Amino acid sequence: MNGFPFEQNGGENPCHLGIVCSGTAQDFAKSFGLPRLIEHQVDIVCGDHSRSVDVGRVSYIDLHGRRAERFFINECQPGIAAVVVERVSKSAKRLGGFLGFGLAAVATIARHRDQVMAVTIDDRETVTGPLLGVVVANGSYAGGGMNFAPRAKVDDGLFDVVLIHGQRVISRLVNFPKIYTGKHVDLSWVSYQEGKRVSVTSEEQVLLEADGELLGYLPCSIQLLPRALQIKTSPGNSNSP
Repeated sequence: MNGFPFEQNGGENPCHLGIVCSGTAQDFAKSFGLPRLIEHQVDIVCGDHSRSVDVGRVSYIDLHGRRAERFFINECQPGIAAVVVERVSKSAKRLGGFLGFGLAAVATIARHRDQVMAVTIDDRETVTGPLLGVVVANGSYAGGGMNFAPRAKVDDGLFDVVLIHGQRVISRLVNFPKIYTGKHVDLSWVSYQEGKRVSVTSEEQVLLEADGELLGYLPCSIQLLPRALQIKTSPGNSNSP
């Protein structure tokens, strides 16, 4: 979603985006209430109903060391999720979303070390410390059905920000299944916040991904664009007149 023409400040957006999901995991479809079958998605694209949804904009350092910017619609994550995306992109896509991301996540959890990051949400106090990962979520689901941000809504004007603090490998592995049900947010070493602007920095080389694509590295600055995009949807999932 790089360079997409959004209309801001209350202006009417002339673009209505119709989505036919063909990605590895189709978490986008689940987060936005779209059907999984492509023929049903095509019916929606050809229909008359749409809804306004929030969009994220992230600036970062790309894989070539240059400052870059792009839009995302579902989630953006520095840390372990980006390492998993890198692993899946190289070897596991043939297994499908659920199995491919699940196996890659378990392998990465067992090997990945916590990295010291500094996270600032809006104008609140910066949280600095060893983190396994940071989830900046517009939608709830990513990683082949993982319910990273169970309270996230795609049109509420807020990111749901989940900080996964440093923890021993055995604790990570034992609690890993909870991420599929959203129960991980009840763990003492996971914190859950909301905000419109998020910045993440680190003195280490921390990978960054968005919407299942490897982008580059920190530092990153993330901003929410409220209801910036019209997405074609089913009549029961519409805020059209």
